[in-house]
Amino acid sequence: FPSHDMHVHISRKPLSQLTLGKLTEFLNRLDNKKFIAHIAGRIDNNYARMDGSRTITYPIRNRHGGDRYNALNLNNNNTVEVRLFATPSNYKEFAMRLQFVQALVDYCSPAQSSLALKKQTHYEAFMMWLHQRSKMFPELSYHLKEFN
Repeated sequence: FPSHDMHVHISRKPLSQLTLGKLTEFLNRLDNKKFIAHIAGRIDNNYARMDGSRTITYPIRNRHGGDRYNALNLNNNNTVEVRLFATPSNYKEFAMRLQFVQALVDYCSPAQSSLALKKQTHYEAFMMWLHQRSKMFPELSYHLKEFN
């Protein structure tokens, strides 16, 4: 029985190298794993692996993207692909995960945070940022109320 995972593609066009680097590090930080699993509906698997060595400079050092089975697949020319999510079981779950991708891209964009980069890519900093924008991401914010 094939699993129908939810993969989300993001256009590369508007993303700076730094934004890509922050996305890569955030989605691969092992100390974000429980937070990401709470949103993704599963722990990383063979098709969406987290790799703690993928830090902010990874996309610059690996122009060809490396292993496509990472949580963030960098192998496509026009998009980056978030491969984290289990099959959503209802619309709220689907909306929440799409909102997470949108929120994370917004959050990783330039000038969203004055924190040191290592702090920025930790989920707690993202949660603080999100807390001030909960109306923009209602399903995601609601879902994260249970996470601490």
